[in-house]
Amino acid sequence: MATKPDPQREAAAEQSGSQGSASDETPINGNGTAAAVGPEADLFARQDPLSLIPTMRKLGAALAANPAAVWEAGTRLSGRLAASTAGMMARALGVKPQPELQPDPKDRRFKDPAWDENPVFFAERQAYLAWARFVHELVTTAGLDRKDAGLGLIVDALAPTNFLLSNPTALRKAQETKGLSLLKGLRNFIDDALHNDGMPRQFDQHAYAVGRNLGMTPGKVVYRNDLMELIQYEPQTATTYAIPLLVSPPWINKYYLMDLAPGRSFIEWAVQHGHTAFAISYRNPDESMRDVSLDDYLIHGPASGTSPASPRSTWPACASAAR
Repeated sequence: MATKPDPQREAAAEQSGSQGSASDETPINGNGTAAAVGPEADLFARQDPLSLIPTMRKLGAALAANPAAVWEAGTRLSGRLAASTAGMMARALGVKPQPELQPDPKDRRFKDPAWDENPVFFAERQAYLAWARFVHELVTTAGLDRKDAGLGLIVDALAPTNFLLSNPTALRKAQETKGLSLLKGLRNFIDDALHNDGMPRQFDQHAYAVGRNLGMTPGKVVYRNDLMELIQYEPQTATTYAIPLLVSPPWINKYYLMDLAPGRSFIEWAVQHGHTAFAISYRNPDESMRDVSLDDYLIHGPASGTSPASPRSTWPACASAAR
């Protein structure tokens, strides 16, 4: 039977009075973990969620100290906007001069021919590229990195392709479907607002199910603590190597990242070639984990599942016989 760990269950309820309880382990609350991770503690401590307010303050202070550079960037922006207007008028008359600013060839947002052929869409694209270049120049003048500053997210979010009336592809689709594409988009928007915290879905969640077409390699949970479960997969050879494999997925991913489907699974390949395979399945975060830090994921994840010093760790005991 395929592995179906359930990290969502409340640890206190499921481990109360059971064997292998991890209740006396280091509390998962983000306190006192720096000493355990040692040199890596500073690395985790430096991680900070995106905050635009301090970035904008730093940007404003740096630009205020260099008004000449701001003036020059603004002058270039004005010239590019004037050029986009001139290009629009030229295209309206049937002439297509090459603009100064060109989108990145890898940028699929502007692949539609209408961005170059239609005068209005051409002007919108060129105005956006001019503004994006202006923001980039300001960030560079301030000594900030565009990606680190988070301003790249704002620039990308305000692209004309993200709005119906300025997206020729979406308008054409709406015309071809007689408005059905707009109704479908509205339905998806309402569904995301009601069932996905307002965030757009990237895929059909009902198309995949663990044990049906994901995570198909047979295995079982052999160890559990408040943050993760350790899965051991059933060997599929008569003998196995002495040293097992531990798959520790990125902390934002699921364990079946390496066990997608038969024929597309690293774990399946490993057990079919004589390797004893383990995988860590991290608990889905909820409000009760608001004090959990990245340090805890290291301590109570790979370190907990592999430490021979832990009396509850089944990792050394579960390794199969040597080949």
